[in-house]
Amino acid sequence: MLISCPKCKAVYSISDSNIPSEGKKFKCAECEKIWTVYPADVQTDIEKESSVAQNETSVVQSAETTEQQQTTVDNNDYMDEMFQRLSADTKGLFDAGNNNSQIKLKQIKRKFDLLFSPILINLLLILLLFLVGLSLMYFNRYDVVRLVPRMENFYQTLGMEALYQGRDLHFKNVQISHLEEAGKHYIEVKGQIINTGKYKIHVLPIRASLKDENDNITDEIVKILPMKNLKPKFMTLFKLTLKNKVPTPQTFHLSFDANYEKQLELERLQKEKA
Repeated sequence: MLISCPKCKAVYSISDSNIPSEGKKFKCAECEKIWTVYPADVQTDIEKESSVAQNETSVVQSAETTEQQQTTVDNNDYMDEMFQRLSADTKGLFDAGNNNSQIKLKQIKRKFDLLFSPILINLLLILLLFLVGLSLMYFNRYDVVRLVPRMENFYQTLGMEALYQGRDLHFKNVQISHLEEAGKHYIEVKGQIINTGKYKIHVLPIRASLKDENDNITDEIVKILPMKNLKPKFMTLFKLTLKNKVPTPQTFHLSFDANYEKQLELERLQKEKA
C-alpha cells in the first residue's frame, strides 16, 4: 500500500496490517510531519498505477487535441493567405487599366522627383552662377583690368582683348623740324601721346606719312613705341624721321594704325608655317 505526506507529498509503501481501523500516526522522514493515516487514505499499487496511467492518457489526449487545433489554425492561416493573394491577383486582372494609370503616375512622379532633386537643383544653381560670373567678367573686362591690372594676362590667355585699342589716345605738343644731312633732306617729328580716358589703353603703332600736292604719298613710316600700355592721365614720348624726297611743299599726316600689329603677327605665322 502507498501513503503520501500531506505536507511534502513524499510517498511511502506500508502493509495493510500496519493500519488499524482507528488509524495510526506516521512521521515523515523528509519534513518530519506527523499525521494520522486511516485505512480509507491508503491506495493500492494497482489503483495508483491506474490513476497515473489515466493521467498520462489525459495528457497525451490533451497534447493531441492541442496539436490538432494548432494544425487547424495553421491551415486556416494558410488558406487566408492564399485567398488574399488570389484576391490581389484577381483584382489586378479585372483592374488592369487603373494599375497602368497608377504605374504611369508613379513613373512621372519618379522622373519629377529626379528632375527637381535638391542635388540637381544645387548643381544647376552653381552652374548658373558660374555662367553669370563669366558673363560679367567678359562684358566688364575693361573695368576689371582697370581695377586689377594683373587680370590682363588672364584675358590674354583666353584670347580676349581686355584693353581698349588706342581709344582716348591723343597727340600733344607735336613738333616738326626740317633736317639736312649729306645733301639729303629729312623731316623729324616728335611729341607726346597722352591717355585722356579713365581706362588703361593699349598704345597703337604710329603711322606718319608725307603727301605731295597731288595727294600722293612720297614717304611713310610706321613706328611701334616701347610703351605698350598707357594708364589713365599718363603720357609717353615719341620721335620719328621721314625722308623729304621732293623739294615741293608736302602735307604731313600723323595717326594711329590699328591693323599694323595684326599684319605683323599674320606675317610671322606665315613664316613659321613656311
